[in-house]
Parts: sequence; structure tokens; C-alpha cells
Amino acid sequence: MPFILSIGEKAQNIVDSYNQRQIVTLEAIEELKKLYNEKENLNNEQKKLNMSNDIYTIYNVLNEFGVQDAENKAKKIEDFFSTNPYWRDSKTNLMKFRQELYKILDQIELEKQADIVNKIIDLLKNNTN
Repeated sequence: MPFILSIGEKAQNIVDSYNQRQIVTLEAIEELKKLYNEKENLNNEQKKLNMSNDIYTIYNVLNEFGVQDAENKAKKIEDFFSTNPYWRDSKTNLMKFRQELYKILDQIELEKQADIVNKIIDLLKNNTN
């Protein structure tokens, strides 16, 4: 799950801080518990929305950028994935995916579109499901 990557990075930061003696054991444990709860909340939300990992990742990125109607916009990508399951495997398919994202985000300013599209692609390319 790509959205878990940021939780994993946060967990690593906690461990690094602990190892460098920047935080004490109890503080590290409390912070790790918070991250676990955050992960559980995300998992519950994903189940409630009935989204695959990739679609839920897109949904989270859209929400992070304050995109209106993020749920429906994310679900529009499902159609693309069903007809292009190997979009990660070639530059041509990746370009098609990028175009599909821009089409869905056409009501957003171009610079913000680029930031959103790049973040989505970066997260999903690293996800192998």
C-alpha cells in the first residue's frame, strides 16, 4: 500500500531518533502506537470506501492537495486500470496514464496538476501490490 510508505518513513524516523538518543523509550513507543492507529484508521477508511490500494492512494493524494470530489475522481481511474493493467511496464502506457490523470484534473490549475500527477505516479510506480 503506497500510502503506508509515509507511515513506514515516519516509523523509521522514530527509530532513528531513538537510536540517536533524541527521544526516550516511552516516547518512541507512544509515537509508534500513534502510527499504528493511523495505519488502522487508513485501512478502515479504505475498506469503507471499497477502494483498491492504488485507487485509495490516488484518493489520499487528491485529498492532500484539497481536490474537490476526490473520491469520484479517484474512482474514475479504476476504468483506466481495468483496460490498462500494465501501465507501469512501458513508457507509452505510463504516458497514457499521465494523460488520463490530467484529463480528470482538468479543472485544477496546471502547476498544481503537475504536482499531483507526479506524486501519484511516483507513489504508484513504487507499489507492486
